[in-house]
Amino acid sequence: LLADQRPLIRDRARETLVARGQEAVPSVIAFLSKSKAPEHRARAIWTLSRTGGPRALEALRSALSDNYPGVRQAATRSLGMARDRKSVEALCHIVTEDTQGARRFAAEALGRIGSPAAVKSILQAMETSSDDYLDHALCYALIDIGDPAETLKGLASRSAQARRLSLISLDRMGFKLSIDQVTPLLDTKAPALKRAAME
Repeated sequence: LLADQRPLIRDRARETLVARGQEAVPSVIAFLSKSKAPEHRARAIWTLSRTGGPRALEALRSALSDNYPGVRQAATRSLGMARDRKSVEALCHIVTEDTQGARRFAAEALGRIGSPAAVKSILQAMETSSDDYLDHALCYALIDIGDPAETLKGLASRSAQARRLSLISLDRMGFKLSIDQVTPLLDTKAPALKRAAME
């Protein structure tokens, strides 16, 4: 019924499955694995995110490699809400390699999970971001993780954008840079970086 064309029927089916909790997980996983329509798989992902349990989380992790971006995004958000540390490695791959939208959701998830192991990938993602919303998500992921020692490494990036976003993140963490750390950031042809360093 999750594949029914009538929204009311789909909603009732989802709520019935959620009410059954982990007992419903095997049937939702079976639906997920057999469904050829990405929107149906995404519905299954959201249902699993609410039923919870180890098997549901395992299925959500597997969905991170789905061919359809919308399904990956649903799985990414679900794992972030679950604060699933076992998904950090896969989310780090998404935050650096996937579509801009998927990368944004991965950044938000990594921030929620809060693992310092993700900082390196987030800094790498800053180098190739071309979207203000992604920039915002990457900064807040670093702020939520709250590891200034690792975030400082972003100031040595070859990318002026990564240096700027790292600087903003450190400032929002309340971390005070020394004059010696700020001075090299002023020696740049990137106006946005220079403004950030002077603030």
